[in-house]
Amino acid sequence: MDFKEFKKMERRASRTSFVYVGTLIILLLIDLLTPIHKTIDAKEVEYKTEKAENLSNYINLKTYSFSNLYLPTNVINETEVESQSAAIEPNEEKIVIDNNDNEIETTTVIEPSKKYKSLGVFKITGYCACKKCCGKTNGITASGTHVTANRTIGVDPKQIPYGTKIKIGDSDIEYVAEDCGGGDNTNHIDIYFNTHQDALMWGVKYLEVFIIEK
Repeated sequence: MDFKEFKKMERRASRTSFVYVGTLIILLLIDLLTPIHKTIDAKEVEYKTEKAENLSNYINLKTYSFSNLYLPTNVINETEVESQSAAIEPNEEKIVIDNNDNEIETTTVIEPSKKYKSLGVFKITGYCACKKCCGKTNGITASGTHVTANRTIGVDPKQIPYGTKIKIGDSDIEYVAEDCGGGDNTNHIDIYFNTHQDALMWGVKYLEVFIIEK
């Protein structure tokens, strides 16, 4: 082999090495620039779905309307109650609910407890303002007021004066003696109803009657 042939072979080897190195550099750059994709197996997908469902449940549990909202309260000791009592009206109760940084202040009016005086058991009937019941239709009571359901009752004014507030049986309605019936009404009360049918449906009952005393 002569010198010229050796030089040709040397140049071919150099070009081959250069191409090889260049190819490695290109492959390395492609590898570096290509985004890495992580394969998530089925188990990991199931775990993430379960966490998302729990988060949804957590959000649902924390979403309330204000009317159903439960707020933890702070315990107010006796010293705090005494210090606040001067700013509260005698017939009012002041309630402060503290939830972290949010404070809700409400004032509840406390009505004095009612006292009842029993008059014994009365005959209780119903009536309306029709001609069959009253012989008149203007709806004006013997005391001059206008008949009103769930308020007006007819009584014997000698036994129960007009304007007296009356409780009948277990009812929570506060009736007022405003009218009187015909004949002897002793131990007899007529409850006013808007219609004759309602009065008939009431029928005749015997219930304990109380005077409401405040």
